[in-house]
Order: sequence, then C-alpha cells, then structure tokens
Amino acid sequence: MRDIIGVRQTELALTRGTLFSAEQAHKIGLIDEIVDNQEKALEQARTFIDGFKKIPRKSSVFASVPPRENRRFHILSVVA
Repeated sequence: MRDIIGVRQTELALTRGTLFSAEQAHKIGLIDEIVDNQEKALEQARTFIDGFKKIPRKSSVFASVPPRENRRFHILSVVA
C-alpha cells in the first residue's frame, strides 16, 4: 500500500481506519478493476491465478528473490 499511495498516506489510512470505496481504491491503484458481481470477481480471480501456471518454475524462483542486500546470496543459493 505504501508503494502505491506513499508512506504518510498509508500511515494515516491505517491509523484512521480509512475504508476506501471501490471507486476510490481503483482510482489510487489499490485494486486493478471493479466487477459487477461475485461470480465475475471469482472468474477474474481464477483467470489471474491461472496466469501464474504459465510461468516457468525457474523464472518464478528468481522472481521470489528479495531485492537489495541479500539478493546475491539468494540467487547464488538458487543457482548452485
């Protein structure tokens, strides 16, 4: 959330218990799309999740490596 709306706005939203409407959440990038009903939401969720099945195993391992300081250690341990 902080990467999308910023650290301060995230702090305020969390401490105030801000509830965003679907339209607000979509506008600021917290959600990708709005659907009309639960059935369509589940269909879209399944489609999104099924997309991960197309990612080769080797690629998904590298994608889960944390960035920054420990990255080299993790990549080397995966490759070795």
